[in-house]
Amino acid sequence: MPKIAILIYSTYGHIAELARKEAEGVKAAGGQVDLYQVEETLSEEILKYMKAPGQPHDFKVLTPADVEVLTGYDGFLFGIPSRFGSFPAQWKTFWDATGGLWATGGLHGKYVGQFVSSGTQGGGQEVLPRNTLSIYVHHGMNYVPLGYKDTFAEQTNLEEVHGGSPWGAGTFADSDGSRTPSPLEEKVAFTQGKVFTEVLIKAEGGAAGATNGVQNGAQQKTLDPKAGGATGNDVTGGEAAAAAGVGAGAGAVGAGAGAVGAGAAPAAGAGAAPPADAATATNTGTTAATGAATTEKGAAGTAGASTGAAANTTTAKPTAAASKPATTEKAAGAKKTNPAKDVKEEKSKCCGICTIM
Repeated sequence: MPKIAILIYSTYGHIAELARKEAEGVKAAGGQVDLYQVEETLSEEILKYMKAPGQPHDFKVLTPADVEVLTGYDGFLFGIPSRFGSFPAQWKTFWDATGGLWATGGLHGKYVGQFVSSGTQGGGQEVLPRNTLSIYVHHGMNYVPLGYKDTFAEQTNLEEVHGGSPWGAGTFADSDGSRTPSPLEEKVAFTQGKVFTEVLIKAEGGAAGATNGVQNGAQQKTLDPKAGGATGNDVTGGEAAAAAGVGAGAGAVGAGAGAVGAGAAPAAGAGAAPPADAATATNTGTTAATGAATTEKGAAGTAGASTGAAANTTTAKPTAAASKPATTEKAAGAKKTNPAKDVKEEKSKCCGICTIM
């Protein structure tokens, strides 16, 4: 379950309202969420003059001394009101105190989404998120845009004025702050919280899968080569299974060929019991050698044949069938030729003109 913090600054309550919808979306997707707000830097006198209702009471205040709290979360949804297309001073003051996190990489690799508010349609619904990217980039965080996939109908709705963009949810407050978020804007905020959480869940699953793959690769390194294990190879999952299967098949070919002249003891690396008699051994070895389809399998069969012949000299008289593996071994050690030099081009027939001129 991803742990997400929604961190905002809200002067008139518009961002706070969107944040609550974002939180509902996070919970709907199965995430854990906490609500925070940055510390107010304006005096009570100034806020009263601005007719600001004050900060919401259901959001815990994070001061510059509390920035370490952020390291305990997997992702963040930041709610920011626009100030002339950029972020307000309160937001800048908070992030100016995160130099320690920047130096230690405390937020590196974490995920970020963002939603905004502005007074008018040209107030910064898209440019505000772009102006905040520098903060996230310097901290090494990953920005997760809303896009259009899950909110195409809402974002392309031209029947009513609404905020929001592919960067994230948004609302218009009007120039005097009198407008509240519309149902359409709240729906987009809910969707963003839900989709953002789903991205984190998927990312957590991918990280877990990568960890399991590394562990499987370590286990493959410890497999016995005689059993077809991929010793020393960094292979995982299906590749490891395929490597083990090919190795086991090659070992089986070697075992069959080695059993040609043995009659009693199996070839080295063979896991199966030897054939009951020499005749059966001959048939088994011949079948295994014939079934070898690749160069690797043929080489394994040759090695098995050599081992089988050595065992035979100490336990029983060689059989006529043993001559075949010996011939194979000799052929394998024959001098290699260069196919390019051996190719003979057919000479063209003389036209006889050169003898006339």
